[in-house]
Formats: sequence, structure tokens, C-alpha cells
Amino acid sequence: AINSLLQTKKFTQKQLDNICKELAPDKIINPHKSILQTGNYDANVLIMALNKINIDVQWFDARKVNELDLNDKKLIESQ
Repeated sequence: AINSLLQTKKFTQKQLDNICKELAPDKIINPHKSILQTGNYDANVLIMALNKINIDVQWFDARKVNELDLNDKKLIESQ
């Protein structure tokens, strides 16, 4: 999914697995990826991968939708 988002093959399964190990180095069963080896990773892995290529990601908690101000200029900062 991350490569589809980027529209290029930017990350391999091995790279994403390494990020999982960075996030949970001492875990036998890593909580950041599917134990079925399906290539499914949790949001923490995807956010960290995107940060490694200088793409800033902000986590949005859908339970706090009423606090979201779509007119906030910080949502669309241009660089």
C-alpha cells in the first residue's frame, strides 16, 4: 500500500521488516506486522517509513473528529 501511495517501488518487504525490528527490537512476535507474513504493517511502520524519506505524517485520532479545524493553516503547510 505504501508503494501504491508513492506511485513507485520505494520500500521492499525487507526494509519494512527492518523498521518493525527498530520499533520492537526485543519481541519474538513483532506487534507491528502480520504474523501471517502477508505484508500487512501497522500505521507506526508506515509513518516511520515515510519519515525516512522526509514525508511528514500526522496521526489523526478519529475519536477526536469534533476537535478538527479544517481551516487551520497548519494542515496545509507548503515548503
